Amino acid sequence: MTSYELDTEEFVGSFRASVGYGLLIIRDSNSTETHADWEGSDIHVTRDSIYLCVQHPVDGPVTVEVFEGPPAREDGFVWFDGVIVSAGGTFIVHDPDEDVRLVVRTDHPGEVRLRIASDVELLSTSVRRASDVELLPTSVRLNFWY
Repeated sequence: MTSYELDTEEFVGSFRASVGYGLLIIRDSNSTETHADWEGSDIHVTRDSIYLCVQHPVDGPVTVEVFEGPPAREDGFVWFDGVIVSAGGTFIVHDPDEDVRLVVRTDHPGEVRLRIASDVELLSTSVRRASDVELLPTSVRLNFWY
């Protein structure tokens, strides 16, 4: 990714895979965050790391697309729109076992704007019931910009 501010989005990378444990992690490459206070909510945000629940692997693959720049179109349901911090300007998108791993280099240490959108609406409850499994995202779109 370039080190200048963009007005439009540019494609960075993508994958379509079974995401281990149905948990997608978006974090600074140097993060030591453990999310010790996470209690199973669909999304858990810390200063430099995000836990995002997605479709469990037994239910099928998840598509993740990553872009640099603000979204070119407003589609999907927004799960997060805020700031995440990176010490070195590099983020990693992966599952807990790192069977799926995508490195995103922003070349911009410090605060980075991140928007996460998905194909399903975020429920207002803090913890899903087992019967809600079919409502977890099968498609996730990440936009990083500054």
